[in-house]
Amino acid sequence: MTEQGGGDAGYMDGADLALAGDPVRGLFGKEVRISPDGRKATAFITWKGYSVADVPQRSALLKAEGVKAARTPFDADCHPYGWVDDRTVLCGPRLGDTKDPKRKNSFWTLDASRLDGTADLPKGAMGDPIIPATDRKNTVRAISQNGKQMIFASLQGTRLEFFISAIAPGATPKKITAGGADKALSVGDVLEWR
Repeated sequence: MTEQGGGDAGYMDGADLALAGDPVRGLFGKEVRISPDGRKATAFITWKGYSVADVPQRSALLKAEGVKAARTPFDADCHPYGWVDDRTVLCGPRLGDTKDPKRKNSFWTLDASRLDGTADLPKGAMGDPIIPATDRKNTVRAISQNGKQMIFASLQGTRLEFFISAIAPGATPKKITAGGADKALSVGDVLEWR
């Protein structure tokens, strides 16, 4: 049996293929991140913004009318970097900056199981900042398989450094100092966390 899917070529501009579930099916969309259990995905859906979608039973194009999805409320300010567990998404500022000074260039979690598709952020769904606010530009590079740690890149001016941190509010990041790690992380992607 061969799995097939199709979609609007105009929408596919800038979209990528992600694989989900067992048996595996393809999801085509923008910035797709699959939950560990393969049942949910975050994606940027045109006309909806960042959303949490149920993974369809067949290959699909993640678009506004094509999949059951709940838009991430604007108050969550969530650019999804990936999943910490089957219900929790790791977020950073949606537009690269945030109005909340405690969250400036930080990260936080969002309990996606509590989203109901409305524009309102459910009370308690958004976690506290994980790392201290900073002027550095920080982006997540990898989340550990158990969802308890992350590696992030930290840019200050032209100086790029990499840190490892627990995924817990108030964590203290530690600079990665292993020989060659900075070079490897700056030119590649983390494929496996050991």
